[in-house]
Amino acid sequence: MPQTDRDFYKILGVARDASQEEIKRAYKKLARQYHPDLHPGDKQAEARFKEINEAHAVLSDPDKRKLYDEFGELGLREGFDAERARAWKQYAGAAGGPGAGPFAEGGPFRGFRFEWGPGGGGGFESLFEELFGAAAGGAGARGRGRTPPPRRGRDIESEIELGLLEALRGGTMALRVDRGQGPERLEVKLPAGVRDGQRIRLAGMGQPGPAGPGDLYLKVRVRPHPVLERRGDDLLMTVPVTVGEALGGATIPLPLWDGGTVELKVPPGSQNGRLLRLRGLGAPGRGGRKGDLLVRLEVRLPDGGGEQLERLARELDRFYTGEIRAGLRL
Repeated sequence: MPQTDRDFYKILGVARDASQEEIKRAYKKLARQYHPDLHPGDKQAEARFKEINEAHAVLSDPDKRKLYDEFGELGLREGFDAERARAWKQYAGAAGGPGAGPFAEGGPFRGFRFEWGPGGGGGFESLFEELFGAAAGGAGARGRGRTPPPRRGRDIESEIELGLLEALRGGTMALRVDRGQGPERLEVKLPAGVRDGQRIRLAGMGQPGPAGPGDLYLKVRVRPHPVLERRGDDLLMTVPVTVGEALGGATIPLPLWDGGTVELKVPPGSQNGRLLRLRGLGAPGRGGRKGDLLVRLEVRLPDGGGEQLERLARELDRFYTGEIRAGLRL
């Protein structure tokens, strides 16, 4: 790793083999400690807060962390060619310096102006600068009198938690996101029917940059609902019915997730646990199509009634045909 690199692990105070959970905990602790709102006018705290955010943005992203561990901050620059860098390290280690294979005719770094060792043009870091020039058509190579191309801002990721009804209905919601300048309030529009664990890309809502902002990625967590359960694009609802409704049939009004209602017809003689399907009343899916609403009947016995209810129940026993537990075998 070049000497000019910052040690992001040291900045967050974690070991190099720290888990993502350890990195997340360390970041939250430091971000609270150095937040600009707690240190108004303190430029040193502001710089520290910015550095903490930069370190977290790299170490919380597995791909960026891998490049940083291998090449340092240079590996994070736009246009960096990791394969060329690995090839150079392999050739240089085997051949004893840039005068050998990789810089010769036909080598992967032919034509690079690079001098080996201290005082000879910058060493390892200088070669990386050449790599950027190769990847970007020469626009970023050091020593060629050209400036690096402008970079777009970093992508950022945030997690949101929704109730099931909010996820099904979608719409505009407010959230607080740190885009590099401290937490700020954003209005984002969520599509109807988002799922638990879904990752939503909001273009241009990431960190600002000279070539435009990066993107914001929202990871969705959906809280369980006491009545509704999502199964793919179908919704499952458990509906209590009385003994009389199950035996004689009934028409029952049911609430829907979109605010409407539907009349459910319970067929006479419905058993406890029977599943009824209402087509097209489930969750919004791809292409505007909806899944189905599955209704599971739950036959409830009366809470009161005493001896009279027990006598009536015994009367019902006369109507069973055959042995109801005949198929109960292990």
